[in-house]
Amino acid sequence: MALKLRRLSNALGAEVCDIDVSKPMSESTFGEIHRAFLDYGILLLRNQNITREQHIEFSRHFGELDKHDSLPRDRHPDYPELLLVTNRPNPDGMTEDESRPLIDYLNRHATRPEFVYRHQWRENDIVVWDNRCTMHQALGDFDETQLRHLERTTVLGTPSGYVVAAAG
Repeated sequence: MALKLRRLSNALGAEVCDIDVSKPMSESTFGEIHRAFLDYGILLLRNQNITREQHIEFSRHFGELDKHDSLPRDRHPDYPELLLVTNRPNPDGMTEDESRPLIDYLNRHATRPEFVYRHQWRENDIVVWDNRCTMHQALGDFDETQLRHLERTTVLGTPSGYVVAAAG
C-alpha cells in the first residue's frame, strides 16, 4: 500500500493521511513514513488520539530518544522521554518577568518567516519535524490566557551538514 501524502506548502511539509499510529506499524509502512520525513522535513498526522506510551513507541521508530537529563524540571515525571512544553516559560534562576525579554527576543529571531514552517494546531495532531533543517511556529490563534499543553519527544540523531577536514 502506497503512503497517501498531501503537501502542506510549496516549500516543505506533508500530511500523512489514513495512518493510525496507535496501531502496530510494519517496517515497510514506517519506511515510507521515514522517506517522506526525509523528503519533506515536516510531517503532519492528524487525529492521533494516543497514549503517552504510544507517543513514545511511535517516536522510537525514528531512533533513540533523548531522556532530557539536562532538563529534569521539564520532563514528564513518569516518562523521561517526554518533554513538557508550555507557553509560560521560566528559565533556570529567572522569574517569568525577568525571563520574558530574553524569551521574546529569541522568539522574534527564531520565528522570522524565512526560518519557520507555520502550523495551526488541532487537538490530537502529531507533527514530526527535523530540527536540523526546519523550524516551527504556533499561530496566535488561541487564547493566550489559557494554558497550552504539548508533550514532545526528541530523537537523538545524526547531525546535518557536512564535516570539513581541517587544512593540513
